[in-house]
Order: sequence, then C-alpha cells, then structure tokens
Amino acid sequence: ITPSPTPSLKNLSASDSQLITVPRTDFVVSALDDPNVNDIAVSPDDKYLAVASNQGLLIYDLSTLDLLIAINEDGSVKKSVAWSPDGTQLAVGSGQTVWIWNFVNGSTDHEFSGHEVEMYHVTWAPDAPVVFSVANNGTFGSWNIKLGESIAPVRQFGMRTIQFSYEDDLICFNQGNQLFVAHLQNGTNWEFFEEHTDLITSVSWNPGGSYFVSSSYDGSLRIWELTREDSIRVLEKHTDQVLDVSWSPNGAYIASGSADLTTLIWDAETGEPVYQLRGHSDSIRSVAWFHDGSHLVTGSADGTIRIWEIP
Repeated sequence: ITPSPTPSLKNLSASDSQLITVPRTDFVVSALDDPNVNDIAVSPDDKYLAVASNQGLLIYDLSTLDLLIAINEDGSVKKSVAWSPDGTQLAVGSGQTVWIWNFVNGSTDHEFSGHEVEMYHVTWAPDAPVVFSVANNGTFGSWNIKLGESIAPVRQFGMRTIQFSYEDDLICFNQGNQLFVAHLQNGTNWEFFEEHTDLITSVSWNPGGSYFVSSSYDGSLRIWELTREDSIRVLEKHTDQVLDVSWSPNGAYIASGSADLTTLIWDAETGEPVYQLRGHSDSIRSVAWFHDGSHLVTGSADGTIRIWEIP
C-alpha cells in the first residue's frame, strides 16, 4: 500500500444522513423490548437493506426507505444477517439456529441447528451454496444450502468472525486475539502475530484479496498483508471498542463502527481518518457499503439506521 498525502478530517452529522427508525413490532422477542439493530446487509443490487434486530428480520426498500417485510418466525433475537451472492436468499443468525429465508417467495428454505448458544455471525461463500456460522461461545458451523444439511459437525474454535475474500477461495477468521487465513482449495494456511490486545470483532477483505483489516475490542483496527505475519498499519482514533469494520468495494476506504458513538471512514492507503460520522446515540454495531461504493449504512443499538452519502 503506497502512502499518499494525509487528508483532513471531515465531520458529518445526523443532518447529513437519511434516517430509518426501527419500529416496535408485535413480535415477542424474549425480554428485550428495545428495537436494537444488531446487523445490517445491503442486497447485491443495492435495492434492499436487510436488518437483524431485536424485533426480528426487517427488509427495507433503499430507494424509498419503506419497510417492506417484518418477520420473526420463532420469536428469537436476530443477531446477524447476510445476503446470498445472487440476492435470492438470506442467512440469519436467529437465536441458536441458522435460518435460511427465501426472499423471492417469502418462505423458509432451511433451519439449521447445532449451536448451543445464540448466534453471532453468518456469512455466505461467494461462489458456492455454503453458509458459515459462528456463535457467541466461539463454535463454528458450516452448512450446505443446496443439500439442506451440515457439512461438518459444529465445533469449538474460539471464533468470533469469519469472512470470505472476494475471490481466490480465501477465508479469514479469528481465534480470540489472533488471525488466520486459509485457502479452501489448496490447503495453504497463514498465521498472523497476536497484536490485538482484546477480542477481534470483525474482519474485512480489500477487493483485491491481498489485504484485510481487523477490528477489536481494544479500540484499534489493523491492516494485514498475506505476505507478512505482522500488521502493516495500525488505525487508532476511536475511544472505545470497535464493533465492526468494512472495506469499501472500490478499495479506497475502510469504515469502522464503534461503541464511542462514531463511525470513522479511513483512507486505506494512509491509514488516516477522512470522515467522522456522528448521529447515533448508542453503539454502532454494523456498517455496510452499497456495492457501488456511493453510500455507507450504519446500524446502531439506539434502534436506528443511517444512510450516508460519501463524496
């Protein structure tokens, strides 16, 4: 990554964003009354926003911001959501199960069991009908969506997050404070130094697949290159835990959401923050780019979602 001149920090406030307030629904979701936003995902065509919340699974039209669908098939808190690469299905971390919901016909395709505690993270393989899942206790599950069955038994790996690269069949995952990368086809593995001082919360690949970024409860982000065991850059400006991170589709920016009530957008080349987004009144739990890179969506424990146009 070649350094470029340090940019100046631009501040964006609530008035610079479009607001979605998650409604309270009639769904009975354990003892949690607040419509917290736990995870968000933009559809591959940038038309829809899926929201995993304490109120269930919600789908919004991104052109009108209208709520199209609100569903909670089992009354469980929804902690994670991910679109299939073709945009026809959603994987949802629903209580202790992985729920595969068909967006086209509005029905359940599969419900996978095996985890013993609440889900934390789900992700799709980019070129196969496969979903990986991680629960709050660090257990890992893998599911064949076409066959409707598990690929291997749920096992304890101490994971918190796992993410596929855009191509090359690479997956990045953590075990506690340490990061690993595996090539699913040729079996090559990379192990990286344990530089974070607290649990890693999220990882995201750059579009080229040779770099990735990690976020942590230690309040920092680190950029890593496959050819090195140590991080090549440390991003420090947040004043509290960093809960989510996402590399922009054009590779220029990295967005991070934090418990300090801010979202920062960093220049991926310099590691300097270029935008600070303020508008939420509680932790930013999820950040997601439009696939055309024009907007960033932030989801918060305050029960709101904000859509920011990034110049």
